[in-house]
Order: sequence, then C-alpha cells, then structure tokens
Amino acid sequence: MNDVLFVEVQQFRQAWLWVIILAVVTSTVVGMYFVARRRKHHKKPVPRWSLSVMVAASAVSVLVAVLVFVLELRTTVKTDGLYLQFYPLHTEAQKIDINHLSSAHSITYSPLKDFGGWGIRSGAKGKAYNVSGNQGVMITFSDPDRQPLLIGSNQVEALERAIVQLLEQQAQPRQGE
Repeated sequence: MNDVLFVEVQQFRQAWLWVIILAVVTSTVVGMYFVARRRKHHKKPVPRWSLSVMVAASAVSVLVAVLVFVLELRTTVKTDGLYLQFYPLHTEAQKIDINHLSSAHSITYSPLKDFGGWGIRSGAKGKAYNVSGNQGVMITFSDPDRQPLLIGSNQVEALERAIVQLLEQQAQPRQGE
C-alpha cells in the first residue's frame, strides 16, 4: 500500500519578484518598440542588428516570465518515501527512499544567506528545494557523506509530522519479521 501522507504545491507568487520580472519584460518590449519606431521613421535609422537584439531580449524576458509563472515545487510524502518535483524542470518526481532518511526537523532559515536564494540550491548547510518564505524541514540522511536536504514549506508542521511518521513506521519491526 502506498498511501499519501502529505501533498503541497508551491509557486513563485511573491509580489516583489513579479514587480522585477514585469519591469524587465516591460522595459525590453518598450525598448524594442522604440528601436523599431526609430528604425522606420528617422533619417538615421538604428542598425538592423539592434532591432534583432531587442527582439531576442524581449523574447527571452517573456519566456523567463512564463517559466517562473509555471514553476511549481511539488512535495509529496507517501508511505514508501518522499517525492520532490520542480515542475516543469523535472518531468518526474524524484523519490527519496524512506530507508535513506535519518531524521527530519523544522527550521527557520535565511534563503539568501544559507542557500543563496530560492529554487534548487546548494549552500554551506546542504541542498535546498524552496520557493518562498523562510521555513522548512531539514532532512538528514543515513549516509553521512550525503548533504542534508532542506525542503521549504508553507505547511512546515504538517510536512515535518508526515516525514517523522514515516521514520517512526520504518523504525518499527514489521509483522512477520
């Protein structure tokens, strides 16, 4: 049986992030418009390559905005392990087998100082999957050479409870053994 104990889907919806993204998109699109207009209506038009650069910059900024909009951190705890997926970067959830986990506890952290930002990050304190906020569950592994893993969450108590429940079930001897 593979019961689901916890599910959370997080997206990048911070206002400050979208102000920055929309400012970049707006400036590149408006810049493209003015370059195109100057190219068409002035005696000394700008070179053709400058319009190509502005079109490319506009396209890239729009594509980045769309990617950030659709990015989701999907965290699922099932009876057989922990599943993490940064959709659409990961086409399938990455499974962390319950047998590889040692401990889990909730923490408050600094995304910038401890991990260098948000997303899939590595820092001095281990690897992190985070989208927003400063709360998460720090997981240690039974392999001492493996870095700890932080999973950022807006439901940190429920995530911690589900992982600890998994660890406790794993520690109990199974019937018939």
